[in-house]
Amino acid sequence: MAGSIFYNWWAALAAFTIYFFCNLQSGDTPTQILSQTFIIALVVFIASFLVRYLIAFVMYTPTEIEQEENPSNEHIEVNEDMEKADLEVNTESQAEELAKAVKSMMAQDE
Repeated sequence: MAGSIFYNWWAALAAFTIYFFCNLQSGDTPTQILSQTFIIALVVFIASFLVRYLIAFVMYTPTEIEQEENPSNEHIEVNEDMEKADLEVNTESQAEELAKAVKSMMAQDE
C-alpha cells in the first residue's frame, strides 16, 4: 500500500473537523453532532485504506511484476557471461595460431 496508516488518521481527523464545524450550527444536540462526526471519521478512515490500495495498484508498474515473477533473468546473464568467456578463449587461441603462422612465414623468408 502507498503511504502509511498515518494518512488514514489525518484523513479521519480532517473529515471529523470539517463535518463537525459544518454541522455545529445545524440545531442538533451536541451528542448527535458528535456521534455523526465520529461515524463520518470512521468511514473516512476505512475508505482511506481503499484509496491507498488503489494508489499503490496504479503506481505499480508491469516491469516490476515481470522482474519478481521471472527470476530466470539471472540465468540469462550467466549464459551471456559464459558466451563472452568462450569468445575470449576462442580469440586468444586464434591469436596464438596467427602468431605461429606469422613466425613460420618469417622463417621461410629468411
